[in-house]
Amino acid sequence: MTVKEQPQKKTAAEKLRERKIEELRLKISQDEEIIAQTEHCGSELDNADIKGMTVAHRSFGIGTVTKREGSAITVSFGEESRRFVMPSAFVDGFLKTDDENFSGIIGRYKDMCKKSTAAKREISEMNRSIELLNKK
Repeated sequence: MTVKEQPQKKTAAEKLRERKIEELRLKISQDEEIIAQTEHCGSELDNADIKGMTVAHRSFGIGTVTKREGSAITVSFGEESRRFVMPSAFVDGFLKTDDENFSGIIGRYKDMCKKSTAAKREISEMNRSIELLNKK
């Protein structure tokens, strides 16, 4: 006759640790969604038709976007043209535009980038916490 092994009951500490790990995994999932939303907002910028848009630069004055090649745009300032990297030229404030729609996209992207940076930091911290909790 074999003796059935009784499943061991979990201690309160084990239950608490499992609940904490589950909470951390849920928060990681929420932070990953923020990162995905940031990428979506970035694709909005990639797809924005800015050719012909009027922009202003502190030193070069008023110009017009004449070309877009990947992440580079060319802006004509009268006699001379300058190349800028998208979207950082707008995000970092080198170029400004009165186009409300595009400015709104830039504003959302800037906000999402801040949230995404914080989310990535939190994910790293939470993964370390999960590792520590699993070692106990």
